[in-house]
Amino acid sequence: MSVKNSEDSIKDSFTDKPIIPVRYVFAVLGFFGFINVYAMRINLSVAIIGMVKESNHSSQLDSENAVACPELMKDFSYANTSAKNHSHQQTGEFVWDSQLQGLVLGAFFYGYLVTQIPGGVLAEKYGAKWLLGIGILITSVFTLLTPLAARWSVWALVIARVIEGLSEGVAYPAINTLIGQWAPKLERSRMTAFIFTGSNVGTVFTLAFSGVLCDSNFLGGWPSVFYVFGSLGCIWFILWAVLVSETPDSHPSISKNELLLITQGQEEKRIRVSRAVI
Repeated sequence: MSVKNSEDSIKDSFTDKPIIPVRYVFAVLGFFGFINVYAMRINLSVAIIGMVKESNHSSQLDSENAVACPELMKDFSYANTSAKNHSHQQTGEFVWDSQLQGLVLGAFFYGYLVTQIPGGVLAEKYGAKWLLGIGILITSVFTLLTPLAARWSVWALVIARVIEGLSEGVAYPAINTLIGQWAPKLERSRMTAFIFTGSNVGTVFTLAFSGVLCDSNFLGGWPSVFYVFGSLGCIWFILWAVLVSETPDSHPSISKNELLLITQGQEEKRIRVSRAVI
């Protein structure tokens, strides 16, 4: 009898005192999830510079300016001219004019706008965890396929970006639903701010790192931008699927104290809402 009681006490001690509170695991993965969301949203804005051949428009303008101001030609040495010609030779793979580039860059948001409101309905009906996770996973897969789509056809790239936008459009509705389920009353604003800070970090990091990847020889230069961020998104999905549950009470490792801390504020909120309705 005493041995059984001691085993139960040891088991309870592990249950009541996990190494890291599971709500913090949720918050950290939510933070990195939004880093991925914004990384895969804006990486094309940098990579397209290395993808597209430089148009002749800028060269024509330079020639016109040189004719209009011939005295400026004296300031250019042969070395500078050679360097300029060398830079013009380093062109991308695709001949897309400015209108086509605008279509490619805007394609993501055509899909993104469509799933904003339906995303909230789907999160409440089918579960926000898998809605967010699968949305980012689909975006990651199509990010990995971006170089292939671009080399196949510009319209294949546009379709891929629209699908990415459709998948990411559910991110905010899903994460807001999850925050409402996972954040204790006194931590809700801090947890929300921390998770959404991932969008800013993802933007700053992606703009800088994508340029480095484009200038490198890693995986062909500009394609590495999509391979790296797409792979990171897939890794994030695995961690999200394993470590996060839909609700706190369905998490296998949550402690009784943490569950009480989370649910207590939610019960008070439900009581206030029910009284207001009555």
